[in-house]
Amino acid sequence: VVVNLTPKTFERVVKNNEYAIVAFCVPSARSCKAFLPEFRDASKEMDSYTPKIRFATMNTDIYSNFAEEKRIVHHPTIWWFESGKFKDVYTGGRIKDSIVEWLVKQTKQNYVNIETMDDILMIFLFVLKQIQFLC
Repeated sequence: VVVNLTPKTFERVVKNNEYAIVAFCVPSARSCKAFLPEFRDASKEMDSYTPKIRFATMNTDIYSNFAEEKRIVHHPTIWWFESGKFKDVYTGGRIKDSIVEWLVKQTKQNYVNIETMDDILMIFLFVLKQIQFLC
C-alpha cells in the first residue's frame, strides 16, 4: 500500500514508521508516469516483508511550496528514512526489482546479493573456512 502524503501528514508518517521510503513526484511528468507503477508494484511485493516498510508519495505539483522548502527539484526524488530520520536519497534503478533489492539491503544486516555461481562459491568457501576454524 502506498500512502499519499500532504505536508501535514509527512512528518507523522515518517516518524511513526521504523522504515519509510517517500517518492516526491509530479504525476504528469514522464519520468514519474513510468516510475510510480513500479513503486506501487514494489510496495505490493514488500507487503508481507519484515521489517515493515512504509511506502509513500507526495504530489509536488500540488504541494510545490513543500518541494521548494525541501529543495526537491528533480522528479522523482526518493528519500529513505530510518527511525523517523532522513537517511539517504535513493538513486537506484526505477524498476520494481531494483527498488526491492535496495530496500532489502537497507533493512537486512546480513544481506548477501548472489548473482553468479562465483558468488555462491565464495560464500561456500567462507562458510567452509569458518567451520574449519571452529573444529
